[in-house]
Amino acid sequence: MQQHDYFYREGIKAGANKSLIKQIDWLVKRKYLPFKESSELVNFVMSHVLPNESQESVTKYFDYNEVFTMGKEKGEELACFLATRFLANKGRLNKMAKEKQVEFLQIANSKLEESKAYSMVYGIEG
Repeated sequence: MQQHDYFYREGIKAGANKSLIKQIDWLVKRKYLPFKESSELVNFVMSHVLPNESQESVTKYFDYNEVFTMGKEKGEELACFLATRFLANKGRLNKMAKEKQVEFLQIANSKLEESKAYSMVYGIEG
């Protein structure tokens, strides 16, 4: 594995973990996910989050800190998407009010703008 791939993958893991910590805290406090099932969410997200192919061709033009940051942002974004899919597969997303779904998306992905979260939940252009 190339150095840039290493920093990108580590960034993805860091971003996914950051998102998962916020997600689990939010979901458990609001009783959308029993704490004992939180490890299932973590396993689901982390098993899907890492890229299968090398990203070296794209990341080689950046320094390692930038590559790590890019990976971290991508990891947070992927963890948000995967957690939403996990909740939908478990039938838990339907139990959340639309406003709570918007709130969850913003908790899970700190870079997601409110208008984008609304358009994702309500299916409208923001």
